[in-house]
Amino acid sequence: MLARLWRPLLALGGILIVIGGPMHPGGTMAEMLADPAWIPSHSWVLAGFVALTLAILGYWRAVAESPTMRRWAGLAFAGTLLQTIEMFFHLIAYLDLDHLVAGEPTPILTTHLNLAVVAYPIFGVLTAGAIVAGVRTGELGRWWFAPLGILGALAHGIAPVLVVTFEIEEARKLFPMVLLFAVWTLCVALMPRRASQAVSAPG
Repeated sequence: MLARLWRPLLALGGILIVIGGPMHPGGTMAEMLADPAWIPSHSWVLAGFVALTLAILGYWRAVAESPTMRRWAGLAFAGTLLQTIEMFFHLIAYLDLDHLVAGEPTPILTTHLNLAVVAYPIFGVLTAGAIVAGVRTGELGRWWFAPLGILGALAHGIAPVLVVTFEIEEARKLFPMVLLFAVWTLCVALMPRRASQAVSAPG
């Protein structure tokens, strides 16, 4: 079933991220958690990553042909699943708003932030690797739009490390670049897959 639906699911994931991403509120952490846009924004994005996880699972299990592509698709699935789990805690972090304002422990928000600095980079690196593997083997995507996915995934991956760990507030500008990755998913979903040109490609 997922093998037949991986393209629609990939497109759906990209569309949902494009819808939810720009809705993300700005301001301090307390201001963002209190903003009414927090829940719908992250709900759309979470749904998008759920769709992407299912799409990559279907591609990995039934579509990827070469050993290289199967390996990278499996890694991308693991990275996207981890990102999806993080996004759940990201969404429900608003439950700690009162604790944050009162200076009390914030277990959900803290889990989200700690998980973000791990999950985002893993997702970014593994997804970028899968994109490169896809164009190298000729099984997924094309070189001319691959940079969109690679840049979007890597920028998304490094953003929380710079913002949360190193407190570089200017790095918040990197978060919206995940929209480039979303555009890549749409390009892949709409473009027919060509036959593998190098089933045994190295790497």
